[in-house]
Amino acid sequence: SFYLFFHFLLYIFLILQQECKKAQAPFPLFAIAILLAPQWWAGIQGFSIFVWGAVILGIFVYFFEAKPWLFSLCCLLACLIRPDSMALAGPLSVLFLLQHKDERQRSFFAFGTIGIIGVLYFCWRWNYFGELLPLPFYVKSSQEKILGLFYLDSLNYWLRQYLLRYIFPLLVPVLFSIKQFRLKDKRFFEVGFISILLFYSSFQLEQNVAHRFATPLFLLTLYTFLRNWKQLTFPYLNHAFPWMLLFLFLSGFYSFKYFSESLTIRHDQFPLIAKELRRYPGRLATTEAGRLPYYSQ
Repeated sequence: SFYLFFHFLLYIFLILQQECKKAQAPFPLFAIAILLAPQWWAGIQGFSIFVWGAVILGIFVYFFEAKPWLFSLCCLLACLIRPDSMALAGPLSVLFLLQHKDERQRSFFAFGTIGIIGVLYFCWRWNYFGELLPLPFYVKSSQEKILGLFYLDSLNYWLRQYLLRYIFPLLVPVLFSIKQFRLKDKRFFEVGFISILLFYSSFQLEQNVAHRFATPLFLLTLYTFLRNWKQLTFPYLNHAFPWMLLFLFLSGFYSFKYFSESLTIRHDQFPLIAKELRRYPGRLATTEAGRLPYYSQ
C-alpha cells in the first residue's frame, strides 16, 4: 500500500501541478488538500483507493483534453478496479461524445475498441463467477429501499455527514458560481455530481472506511474547484482562498480522527496480527483490504 501510495501520489501531484498552472491556482494548497484527504487512510489500510483515485483523476483530465483513447482506457481501468465506477464513466462517456463533436469519429472508434475489451472481460467474469453482476451489487442492494430506489442510511450519509460536514467549503462556491463556468465545466460537474449521488444512494455503504466511497465525488468537486479557481465567488467572500483554508482544516480534522480511531481498533493493527499468524504454517488468501477472507474458485 505504501509503494502504491507514493507512486500514484506523485502521478496525482503532476496532474495537479499542470492543472493549477492552467487555472492560475496555488498548487501548494491543492497538494495539501490531496495529502490531508481522509480517504487515503482507507488506502493505507489496504483498500484500492490510491490506484482508483489516480485513474478517476485521469478520466477527468482526458475528458477536458479531448483524448478519446486515454479517456476510454481510464474509464475501463476504473471499472475493472471498482465496477461501481460505471456510474461515473458511463454518463461522462455520453457527455464526451456530445461535447467533443469534432472528435466524434475517433471517439466512436476508441470507445468501441476499448468497449469490446470490456465486454469480453465482463462475459468471462460472468461465466467464471456465475453471476451477472459482482457480488457487492447484490449484497448491498438487498434491503428495503425508499420508493424502491434509495436507502435512507445512504441518503443520510451523503446529505448530513459528507456534504454538510466535510465537502461543503468546496461545494458552496462551486454551486454559487456555476452559472459563470464555461459550458463544458458546468455540464461536466452537473452530470458527474448527480450520477455519483444517485448511484451511491441506491446502495448500502458498508465498510465505508474514511469516506472511501466518496472518492469520486471528492475528486470531482476538487477538480472543478481547481479548474474554475478564478470564477469562484460568494457574497462577502469574493475569493476561493478562505473556502480552501476551511476545507483544509476539515480535511486535517477528519484525517486525524480516522487515524486516532484506527489505533484503538485491534483488527486494524496489521503488524500485531501478522506476528500472531506467524506461528501457523501455510498461506492465507485475503482481499485487497488484506484482512477479509476471500473465497474463489
